[in-house]
Amino acid sequence: MTRLLLTLSALIILSSQALAAPVWPHVGELLHDLISPTKIMVCPDGSGPPLSEARANGAVVDATIQVKLVDNYGDPIYMFPPEDLWLQFEVGEGTALACFNNASYPGGIFNADAATDSDGWTRFSQPLQGGGWSDASVTIYVAGYPALDPDENPHSPLPLGIVSPDINGDLVVGLSDIAHFVNDLMYPGEASHRSDFNNDSVINLSDVALMAQGIGTSCE
Repeated sequence: MTRLLLTLSALIILSSQALAAPVWPHVGELLHDLISPTKIMVCPDGSGPPLSEARANGAVVDATIQVKLVDNYGDPIYMFPPEDLWLQFEVGEGTALACFNNASYPGGIFNADAATDSDGWTRFSQPLQGGGWSDASVTIYVAGYPALDPDENPHSPLPLGIVSPDINGDLVVGLSDIAHFVNDLMYPGEASHRSDFNNDSVINLSDVALMAQGIGTSCE
């Protein structure tokens, strides 16, 4: 009887400890070569360049983001689903939108490439699928919340903006977007950088060609 009571007591203690410290995914390591101001061009059908071909001051910048997920104890999390790990751009003027779940998540959600591997790693490297534009920054979200490091501190937003031929953010590149682009081309103003698709600080024939490539695209 005494042994049974001791066993029950040990189980109660272990259970209380487990309840007090639930396992939660943290971003243990974050690798990137982002510099400000970096932007990536996206199209609603995902036909834009991969993140490795982002632009900063007209030059190509590898904006691939590598993430390692760990649990409360620092152990890597294997097969964490990519649909629960995403990039979400800051909401503001010209808010970026992803093709999916955009009503609930303005500014995102752009999912990771794949589930985490046995060491907890995954990445964001594929072309993003969406529209709109954002000059601000992007935050990594894990299971619906901004990513935390193992010490429960939030990770700083990353210096990555977004531009798209879908300038008005309705996830279709149509006549309204062409009108916005022509206006920005002919009469550069405060917001005309939204049409500077190669991020070289000038809207010219290169941007016209990129706009033409996007015409008619929409979310699949």
